[in-house]
Amino acid sequence: GGARLRPDMIVRLPGGRSIPIDAKVPMSAYLDSINVQIADDDRVRKRESHAGAVRSHVRTLTSRDYASAVEGQVELTVMFVPVESALAAALETDGTLFKEALDQRVIITTPSTLLALLRTCALQWQQSKLNENARRIGEHAKELLVRIQNVADDLQKVGRGLDQATKAFNEAV
Repeated sequence: GGARLRPDMIVRLPGGRSIPIDAKVPMSAYLDSINVQIADDDRVRKRESHAGAVRSHVRTLTSRDYASAVEGQVELTVMFVPVESALAAALETDGTLFKEALDQRVIITTPSTLLALLRTCALQWQQSKLNENARRIGEHAKELLVRIQNVADDLQKVGRGLDQATKAFNEAV
């Protein structure tokens, strides 16, 4: 394995699962490529260099042992690219980049897709709480049913006792 580093952010999920988020993707080649003063062939080389740097970072994330640095089972690793156009440029240059990352359980996100991912995580927590509440309601309902049955049994005993007392009273009279 590669270096053991702490992720920039950890998203906790129900069931002790975690999603580490890394935001250290190299951007210098991309930023150089958007300089309006460079020649087109230099721009192409910078974009190729950028795509290579992104691919290399995916491989670095794959080799990192985040599972030992993060509590819980690591579902996948998120690689955050802070500029949408930087990811678009990398994917335009290297069309297999995204699939290779997914195959390695690395999801490449941008601000908009990271927000969608975080919203999905929040929905998992809501669903988990609903399931827990439903389970607890079920437990309380079982307990209530047992108590109602006990009261019904007690009322039957009282009824039998009243019948016997009425018979005894009538016989005495």
